[in-house]
Amino acid sequence: MTGSAQLQQGHPAHEARMTIQVFSHSDEALQHVRQLAQEAVTEHTGSISTEDAYWVARFASTDASLEAAIAMQRATDLFNFDNGSHPPILLGIHIAYDENIAAALPPPPAAFLRPGEIHLSESAYRAIHHDQPIKFRTVDHASTTAYKAIWKMQEFELAGPVHHQGAPSVGFFIKVILICLIPFLLVLLYTWREPLQHGLSSLDGTRTIDHQLE
Repeated sequence: MTGSAQLQQGHPAHEARMTIQVFSHSDEALQHVRQLAQEAVTEHTGSISTEDAYWVARFASTDASLEAAIAMQRATDLFNFDNGSHPPILLGIHIAYDENIAAALPPPPAAFLRPGEIHLSESAYRAIHHDQPIKFRTVDHASTTAYKAIWKMQEFELAGPVHHQGAPSVGFFIKVILICLIPFLLVLLYTWREPLQHGLSSLDGTRTIDHQLE
């Protein structure tokens, strides 16, 4: 099921809405990119309408919408590489989050639909619990703040220090455990210091006596 028919299904109480703009394309390439977008959205349990100039996809969670956006951008880059697209097809993606479906989400500012980029609104950024390695950079336009998701590896290496505080990872818990264990180990070492020194002294004395007897 595609197009507007998908959007007639019941929506969850909270919804993430993705707006997609396609830059630089031929009619033939547009059909391929539309298919790639539909596959990425469906894989992440969303619905999409591609009938208007701006495509709109809806998801039950912001995590799913961000994962779909990254999958969509990577699939489009791969399509450009495989087909030698000149100019390359680029997607501009904006994700917004609404806690009240009755209130219509306003369209994103044009500055936040930029070729090859993914932007999240303030509410969408705060709502995600994404735990895969990803960084964000703040972008301001006309007193409106958005967060650019850094999804390309070459850009990831150069990204600024704005990180999203998502769900704690396994590494985080390991660090916490180690931090908690260090004081305990120090106390244990201090407690056993005197018995250990006494044992070593006794051992050293025994060796001295044995050596003299020889």
